[in-house]
Amino acid sequence: MTSAFVDEYPRFLRKKKVLFTAFMCFVEFCIGIPMVFEGGVFLLTLMDWYSSCFSLMLLSLTECLVITWIYGVDRFMKDIELMIGRRPSTYWKYMWKFFTPAIVLFIWTFSLHQMKRVKLDTYRYPDWSIVLGWGFALCSVIPLPICATVAIYQEKSGTFVQKILKLIQPAANFGPSQAKDKERYLASLDEFDWLRLKAVRAGLDWRTYKRMQTNGATGMATTNDSLATTVNMSPCAPLEGDEQTLQATAPGVDPPPYGVWLTNESAPAMSTNHGLAAAATTHVNSQDQSDSKC
Repeated sequence: MTSAFVDEYPRFLRKKKVLFTAFMCFVEFCIGIPMVFEGGVFLLTLMDWYSSCFSLMLLSLTECLVITWIYGVDRFMKDIELMIGRRPSTYWKYMWKFFTPAIVLFIWTFSLHQMKRVKLDTYRYPDWSIVLGWGFALCSVIPLPICATVAIYQEKSGTFVQKILKLIQPAANFGPSQAKDKERYLASLDEFDWLRLKAVRAGLDWRTYKRMQTNGATGMATTNDSLATTVNMSPCAPLEGDEQTLQATAPGVDPPPYGVWLTNESAPAMSTNHGLAAAATTHVNSQDQSDSKC
Protein backbone atom coordinates (compact mmCIF):
# COMPACT_ATOMS: atom_id res chain seq x y z
CA MET A 1 0.00 0.00 0.00
CA THR A 2 2.83 2.37 0.83
CA SER A 3 4.54 1.78 -2.52
CA ALA A 4 1.26 2.41 -4.35
CA PHE A 5 0.92 5.86 -2.77
CA VAL A 6 4.58 6.72 -3.39
CA ASP A 7 4.35 5.70 -7.05
CA GLU A 8 1.12 7.66 -7.49
CA TYR A 9 2.43 10.87 -5.88
CA PRO A 10 6.22 10.77 -6.35
CA ARG A 11 6.67 14.55 -6.20
CA PHE A 12 5.38 14.69 -2.64
CA LEU A 13 6.23 11.33 -1.10
CA ARG A 14 9.36 9.92 -2.74
CA LYS A 15 11.73 12.08 -0.72
CA LYS A 16 9.73 11.38 2.45
CA LYS A 17 9.21 7.66 1.99
CA VAL A 18 10.58 6.68 5.40
CA LEU A 19 8.37 9.19 7.20
CA PHE A 20 5.35 8.20 5.13
CA THR A 21 5.99 4.49 5.80
CA ALA A 22 6.09 5.18 9.54
CA PHE A 23 2.82 7.11 9.26
CA MET A 24 1.14 4.25 7.39
CA CYS A 25 2.34 1.75 10.01
CA PHE A 26 0.83 3.90 12.73
CA VAL A 27 -2.50 4.21 10.88
CA GLU A 28 -2.72 0.46 10.26
CA PHE A 29 -1.80 -0.20 13.89
CA CYS A 30 -4.68 2.00 15.02
CA ILE A 31 -7.07 0.24 12.63
CA GLY A 32 -6.05 -3.12 14.10
CA ILE A 33 -6.62 -2.12 17.73
CA PRO A 34 -10.38 -2.97 17.69
CA MET A 35 -9.50 -6.52 16.67
CA VAL A 36 -7.85 -7.24 20.05
CA PHE A 37 -10.84 -6.16 22.12
CA GLU A 38 -13.40 -8.61 23.45
CA GLY A 39 -15.65 -8.09 20.44
CA GLY A 40 -12.78 -8.18 17.96
CA VAL A 41 -13.60 -11.69 16.78
CA PHE A 42 -17.06 -10.54 15.72
CA LEU A 43 -15.62 -7.65 13.71
CA LEU A 44 -12.96 -9.91 12.17
CA THR A 45 -15.60 -12.47 11.16
CA LEU A 46 -17.70 -9.73 9.60
CA MET A 47 -14.81 -8.41 7.52
CA ASP A 48 -13.65 -11.87 6.49
CA TRP A 49 -17.17 -13.02 5.59
CA TYR A 50 -17.83 -10.28 3.04
CA SER A 51 -14.40 -9.16 1.88
CA SER A 52 -12.56 -12.42 1.24
CA CYS A 53 -15.24 -14.06 -0.90
CA PHE A 54 -16.46 -10.99 -2.80
CA SER A 55 -14.04 -8.11 -3.31
CA LEU A 56 -10.83 -10.17 -3.19
CA MET A 57 -11.98 -12.57 -5.90
CA LEU A 58 -13.38 -9.74 -8.03
CA LEU A 59 -10.16 -7.75 -7.84
CA SER A 60 -8.10 -10.84 -8.65
CA LEU A 61 -10.25 -11.52 -11.71
CA THR A 62 -9.92 -7.90 -12.86
CA GLU A 63 -6.14 -8.02 -12.43
CA CYS A 64 -5.84 -11.18 -14.54
CA LEU A 65 -8.01 -9.77 -17.32
CA VAL A 66 -6.25 -6.40 -17.43
CA ILE A 67 -2.73 -7.83 -17.52
CA THR A 68 -3.34 -10.64 -20.01
CA TRP A 69 -6.04 -9.25 -22.29
CA ILE A 70 -5.53 -5.46 -22.17
CA TYR A 71 -1.83 -4.94 -21.48
CA GLY A 72 -1.03 -8.16 -23.31
CA VAL A 73 0.25 -11.45 -21.94
CA ASP A 74 3.11 -11.57 -24.49
CA ARG A 75 4.23 -8.07 -23.52
CA PHE A 76 3.97 -9.07 -19.85
CA MET A 77 6.17 -12.13 -20.44
CA LYS A 78 8.74 -9.96 -22.21
CA ASP A 79 8.78 -7.63 -19.21
CA ILE A 80 9.44 -10.58 -16.92
CA GLU A 81 12.23 -11.73 -19.23
CA LEU A 82 13.83 -8.28 -18.99
CA MET A 83 13.74 -8.48 -15.19
CA ILE A 84 14.83 -12.07 -14.51
CA GLY A 85 16.79 -12.84 -17.68
CA ARG A 86 14.64 -15.69 -19.00
CA ARG A 87 11.20 -15.95 -20.55
CA PRO A 88 8.53 -17.77 -18.52
CA SER A 89 7.23 -21.05 -19.85
CA THR A 90 4.32 -21.06 -22.28
CA TYR A 91 2.46 -22.96 -19.56
CA TRP A 92 2.14 -19.75 -17.57
CA LYS A 93 0.86 -17.87 -20.59
CA TYR A 94 -2.19 -20.09 -20.91
CA MET A 95 -2.67 -20.31 -17.15
CA TRP A 96 -2.72 -16.52 -16.76
CA LYS A 97 -4.84 -15.92 -19.83
CA PHE A 98 -7.45 -18.67 -19.62
CA PHE A 99 -7.36 -21.04 -16.67
CA THR A 100 -6.74 -18.62 -13.80
CA PRO A 101 -9.52 -16.15 -14.79
CA ALA A 102 -11.92 -19.07 -15.34
CA ILE A 103 -11.14 -20.61 -11.94
CA VAL A 104 -11.38 -17.28 -10.11
CA LEU A 105 -14.66 -16.49 -11.85
CA PHE A 106 -16.04 -19.91 -10.85
CA ILE A 107 -15.01 -19.42 -7.22
CA TRP A 108 -16.49 -15.92 -7.12
CA THR A 109 -19.78 -17.01 -8.69
CA PHE A 110 -20.05 -20.05 -6.44
CA SER A 111 -19.31 -17.94 -3.34
CA LEU A 112 -22.03 -15.45 -4.24
CA HIS A 113 -24.51 -18.26 -4.83
CA GLN A 114 -23.70 -19.90 -1.49
CA MET A 115 -23.40 -16.67 0.49
CA LYS A 116 -25.72 -16.50 3.49
CA ARG A 117 -26.22 -14.09 6.33
CA VAL A 118 -23.09 -13.84 8.45
CA LYS A 119 -23.12 -15.62 11.78
CA LEU A 120 -20.67 -16.69 14.46
CA ASP A 121 -21.70 -19.84 16.32
CA THR A 122 -25.17 -18.98 17.64
CA TYR A 123 -24.76 -15.21 17.43
CA ARG A 124 -26.98 -13.49 14.86
CA TYR A 125 -25.55 -10.26 13.53
CA PRO A 126 -27.92 -7.26 13.50
CA ASP A 127 -29.04 -5.65 10.24
CA TRP A 128 -26.79 -2.62 10.59
CA SER A 129 -23.73 -4.89 10.78
CA ILE A 130 -24.74 -6.52 7.48
CA VAL A 131 -24.70 -3.08 5.85
CA LEU A 132 -21.30 -2.46 7.44
CA GLY A 133 -20.02 -5.78 6.09
CA TRP A 134 -21.09 -4.95 2.54
CA GLY A 135 -19.43 -1.58 3.02
CA PHE A 136 -16.17 -3.39 3.79
CA ALA A 137 -16.63 -5.48 0.65
CA LEU A 138 -17.40 -2.57 -1.68
CA CYS A 139 -14.90 0.00 -0.39
CA SER A 140 -12.10 -1.61 -2.41
CA VAL A 141 -14.21 -2.25 -5.52
CA ILE A 142 -16.19 0.99 -5.97
CA PRO A 143 -13.10 3.12 -6.82
CA LEU A 144 -12.54 1.08 -10.02
CA PRO A 145 -15.72 2.12 -11.89
CA ILE A 146 -15.57 5.62 -10.40
CA CYS A 147 -12.02 6.28 -11.61
CA ALA A 148 -12.82 4.73 -15.00
CA THR A 149 -15.89 6.94 -15.41
CA VAL A 150 -13.96 10.08 -14.45
CA ALA A 151 -11.13 9.23 -16.87
CA ILE A 152 -13.56 8.65 -19.73
CA TYR A 153 -15.39 11.89 -18.94
CA GLN A 154 -12.15 13.87 -18.96
CA GLU A 155 -11.33 12.68 -22.48
CA LYS A 156 -12.79 15.47 -24.59
CA SER A 157 -12.39 14.05 -28.11
CA GLY A 158 -13.41 10.84 -29.83
CA THR A 159 -16.28 8.44 -29.52
CA PHE A 160 -16.93 6.40 -26.40
CA VAL A 161 -15.07 3.38 -27.80
CA GLN A 162 -12.14 5.53 -28.94
CA LYS A 163 -11.85 7.07 -25.48
CA ILE A 164 -11.68 3.63 -23.90
CA LEU A 165 -9.10 2.38 -26.42
CA LYS A 166 -6.98 5.46 -25.77
CA LEU A 167 -7.15 5.08 -22.00
CA ILE A 168 -6.17 1.41 -21.93
CA GLN A 169 -2.95 2.05 -23.86
CA PRO A 170 0.32 2.19 -21.88
CA ALA A 171 1.36 5.78 -21.21
CA ALA A 172 4.20 7.29 -23.24
CA ASN A 173 6.43 7.40 -20.14
CA PHE A 174 5.72 3.79 -19.15
CA GLY A 175 8.73 1.53 -18.68
CA PRO A 176 11.99 1.22 -16.73
CA SER A 177 13.49 4.31 -15.15
CA GLN A 178 17.16 3.39 -15.64
CA ALA A 179 18.74 4.28 -19.01
CA LYS A 180 20.30 0.88 -19.65
CA ASP A 181 17.07 -0.92 -18.79
CA LYS A 182 15.16 1.55 -20.93
CA GLU A 183 17.25 0.70 -23.97
CA ARG A 184 16.62 -3.00 -23.48
CA TYR A 185 12.91 -2.34 -23.03
CA LEU A 186 12.66 -0.33 -26.24
CA ALA A 187 14.58 -3.01 -28.12
CA SER A 188 12.04 -5.61 -26.97
CA LEU A 189 9.01 -3.76 -28.35
CA ASP A 190 7.30 -5.47 -31.26
CA GLU A 191 5.38 -3.84 -34.09
CA PHE A 192 2.12 -3.56 -32.16
CA ASP A 193 3.89 -2.12 -29.09
CA TRP A 194 5.43 0.58 -31.29
CA LEU A 195 2.04 1.26 -32.84
CA ARG A 196 0.48 1.85 -29.43
CA LEU A 197 3.41 3.99 -28.34
CA LYS A 198 3.21 6.20 -31.44
CA ALA A 199 -0.55 6.46 -31.07
CA VAL A 200 -0.45 7.60 -27.45
CA ARG A 201 2.18 10.24 -28.29
CA ALA A 202 -0.12 11.47 -31.04
CA GLY A 203 -3.01 11.67 -28.58
CA LEU A 204 -4.99 8.95 -30.38
CA ASP A 205 -6.05 5.38 -29.87
CA TRP A 206 -4.08 2.82 -31.83
CA ARG A 207 -6.95 1.92 -34.20
CA THR A 208 -7.50 5.53 -35.26
CA TYR A 209 -3.75 6.07 -35.62
CA LYS A 210 -3.38 2.95 -37.76
CA ARG A 211 -6.30 3.97 -39.95
CA MET A 212 -4.80 7.42 -40.45
CA GLN A 213 -1.45 5.88 -41.35
CA THR A 214 -3.15 3.65 -43.87
CA ASN A 215 -4.95 6.65 -45.36
CA GLY A 216 -1.65 8.51 -45.68
CA ALA A 217 -2.21 11.29 -43.12
CA THR A 218 0.53 13.94 -43.25
CA GLY A 219 3.19 13.74 -40.60
CA MET A 220 2.35 10.25 -39.38
CA ALA A 221 5.59 8.58 -40.46
CA THR A 222 8.02 8.27 -37.57
CA THR A 223 10.81 5.70 -37.40
CA ASN A 224 11.30 3.46 -34.40
CA ASP A 225 14.87 4.70 -33.92
CA SER A 226 13.92 8.37 -33.67
CA LEU A 227 10.98 7.63 -31.41
CA ALA A 228 13.17 5.58 -29.13
CA THR A 229 15.25 8.68 -28.43
CA THR A 230 12.28 10.99 -27.86
CA VAL A 231 10.25 8.99 -25.35
CA ASN A 232 11.30 8.82 -21.75
CA MET A 233 9.98 5.47 -20.52
CA SER A 234 10.34 6.10 -16.81
CA PRO A 235 7.32 5.00 -14.76
CA CYS A 236 6.68 8.45 -13.33
CA ALA A 237 7.07 12.05 -14.42
CA PRO A 238 10.08 14.13 -13.32
CA LEU A 239 9.93 15.62 -9.89
CA GLU A 240 10.44 19.19 -11.10
CA GLY A 241 6.88 19.61 -12.33
CA ASP A 242 4.07 18.21 -14.40
CA GLU A 243 4.57 20.89 -17.01
CA GLN A 244 7.84 19.28 -18.08
CA THR A 245 7.91 17.00 -21.06
CA LEU A 246 10.41 15.31 -23.31
CA GLN A 247 12.23 16.96 -26.16
CA ALA A 248 11.19 15.58 -29.54
CA THR A 249 14.01 14.86 -31.94
CA ALA A 250 13.66 16.61 -35.28
CA PRO A 251 15.11 14.99 -38.42
CA GLY A 252 18.82 15.70 -38.71
CA VAL A 253 19.21 16.68 -35.05
CA ASP A 254 21.25 14.54 -32.68
CA PRO A 255 18.96 13.03 -30.05
CA PRO A 256 19.48 13.85 -26.37
CA PRO A 257 20.77 11.15 -24.02
CA TYR A 258 18.25 8.78 -22.51
CA GLY A 259 16.47 10.17 -19.47
CA VAL A 260 17.05 13.85 -20.31
CA TRP A 261 13.99 15.95 -19.41
CA LEU A 262 13.63 19.38 -20.96
CA THR A 263 11.00 22.05 -20.68
CA ASN A 264 8.69 22.92 -23.53
CA GLU A 265 10.44 26.22 -24.02
CA SER A 266 13.80 24.51 -24.59
CA ALA A 267 12.35 21.98 -27.01
CA PRO A 268 11.12 23.83 -30.13
CA ALA A 269 11.03 20.56 -32.01
CA MET A 270 7.95 19.64 -29.97
CA SER A 271 6.02 21.53 -32.63
CA THR A 272 6.36 18.36 -34.67
CA ASN A 273 4.04 16.63 -32.24
CA HIS A 274 1.64 19.58 -32.22
CA GLY A 275 1.57 19.51 -36.01
CA LEU A 276 0.87 15.81 -35.82
CA ALA A 277 -2.07 16.38 -33.51
CA ALA A 278 -3.34 19.14 -35.81
CA ALA A 279 -3.06 16.83 -38.80
CA ALA A 280 -4.94 14.19 -36.86
CA THR A 281 -7.70 16.65 -36.00
CA THR A 282 -7.98 17.83 -39.61
CA HIS A 283 -8.16 14.28 -40.85
CA VAL A 284 -10.77 13.34 -38.26
CA ASN A 285 -12.92 16.34 -39.18
CA SER A 286 -12.75 15.42 -42.84
CA GLN A 287 -13.77 11.89 -41.95
CA ASP A 288 -16.80 13.29 -40.06
CA GLN A 289 -17.97 14.94 -43.25
CA SER A 290 -17.63 11.74 -45.23
CA ASP A 291 -18.46 8.25 -44.08
CA SER A 292 -16.89 7.81 -40.64
CA LYS A 293 -17.18 9.56 -37.32
CA CYS A 294 -14.19 9.94 -35.02
